[in-house]
Amino acid sequence: MKTSPLLPFSFFLLTLLLRSASAVTPQSEQASGITAIVHKAMKTEHLRAVIVKVTQGDKVVISQAFGESM
Repeated sequence: MKTSPLLPFSFFLLTLLLRSASAVTPQSEQASGITAIVHKAMKTEHLRAVIVKVTQGDKVVISQAFGESM
């Protein structure tokens, strides 16, 4: 399976997004932003399924599976 060079860049952007998110941003807004990034990456990279878990400190911002595995 060929992997696009944009995939690592997408995850790099996700990391920057989370680092720049201020403490006053509600987790639901952060989760919505992450979901949007995942959907865009899935479309761009033609991915059928993605599993994501993002934590900030001890708190889970989002833990979700997207798409279909079969």
